Amino acid sequence: MGKRRQILTLIENEITNSKLIFTLQHIGIEASDYLTDTSQVVFVLIGIRKENRTEELYKKYFDLIKQVQYLDLQIKGEKSRLALKIYGLLIANL
Repeated sequence: MGKRRQILTLIENEITNSKLIFTLQHIGIEASDYLTDTSQVVFVLIGIRKENRTEELYKKYFDLIKQVQYLDLQIKGEKSRLALKIYGLLIANL
């Protein structure tokens, strides 16, 4: 598995986990303690230098992750499209 695929897999896993957490919160279960924070690993693997890992970049990353609330992950390709969108954002910040 190439580095790009590994990064996309990490992002897709964070999307899947976030979908579960947001769904649980929607039905009244407090589950935010179970959010994973793989963003730091993703940022390092992509090669974003420490000084470029700004609060603004993290906010953009998590704003995109939050879009999963409105996606049906049963539809083929939805998760991959969002992961690629996030990957593109990060690559643009190298």
